Amino acid sequence: MYKVLLVDDEALIREAISENTRWKELGYELMGTCKNGREAIERLDQEEADLVLTDICMPYVDGMELTRYLYEKHKGVKVIIISGYDDFEYAKTAVKYQVMDYILKPITAKELAQTLTRVKEKLDEERFQRSDMKRIRGAYMSNLPILRGRFLNSLLMGNVGAQEIQEKLKDYKIRLNG
Repeated sequence: MYKVLLVDDEALIREAISENTRWKELGYELMGTCKNGREAIERLDQEEADLVLTDICMPYVDGMELTRYLYEKHKGVKVIIISGYDDFEYAKTAVKYQVMDYILKPITAKELAQTLTRVKEKLDEERFQRSDMKRIRGAYMSNLPILRGRFLNSLLMGNVGAQEIQEKLKDYKIRLNG
């Protein structure tokens, strides 16, 4: 389950999206709602979310400022912008901050569900890649003593070229002073 924070200054929209979206069926948990970006930043600094659904035009801190903040301070948090503005500058800025999707209002529950399904697939893929990298890194670290031993043996036998020696010393974190 991915945690979602919904940010919109219009109470009716927050309520409609909150109540009409089948969060659990889509693989999400709605961790809460915020009425502006400032409130969202405070919440996200306390509790990490996987996805933020945000409006653009809000008081205090707008959706683009929130998106920029997340891009700079919370790299792992994905953003979907739900906006009533089709201004190209907003879309261009959204691309710069790697927004997952930019949806124009009005949006139906079906459209939102389709978008959330696509985003979940991307989140699943990223999570799988991260876990796969951790597994590979763990295997490498557990085999590092063996790799070092083989390298040192090859070095003693004279089977290693000068450039390869430097690379392997660096890769295996071996210091040979003298």
